[in-house]
Amino acid sequence: VGIFAIQMARQNRRCRVIALEPFPENFKYLEANVARACPENVTCCEVALGAEFGKGQMQTAGSRSLDHVLRLDSAAADGVPVIPLGGLFDLASTEEIDFLKVDIEGSEHAVFAAASPDLLGRFKRIAMEYHDQIVPGTLELLRGVLNPTHEIIVRPSKMEGCGILLARRRDLKK
Repeated sequence: VGIFAIQMARQNRRCRVIALEPFPENFKYLEANVARACPENVTCCEVALGAEFGKGQMQTAGSRSLDHVLRLDSAAADGVPVIPLGGLFDLASTEEIDFLKVDIEGSEHAVFAAASPDLLGRFKRIAMEYHDQIVPGTLELLRGVLNPTHEIIVRPSKMEGCGILLARRRDLKK
């Protein structure tokens, strides 16, 4: 856990990486791995991305980390904080984010459906897994909300209904 965050932080020691992990067990591994590898430029946050601010519960639907599902539950006393995409800018204390990697196992539909074009335009580059097999129509929604501000490349995986979506803000040079 944290392999991507650690790789990015090591490749550019001047960059700041904010790694979100809402599942408590995985968060402990993330913190330990980052502390050993590159603690100076990675901040670990036990937070989930959602459509709006609130609280949620991480539920295990299988034995793999990709089987963890966020269930919104504002009454959950021990729940994890949930923030929308706009909350990332406050978390990072910045107006623009150079690169956003999203791997939220089906929640990407709700998260990006709630984002405005102005907000999405504040992300220079985005790489995310999409999961049409979990929430049908996700890829179509992502294309629709990102197309006004970003050039999009879609790389379907061998597993039907999912893949990688890459987006680069239209004003950036190739």
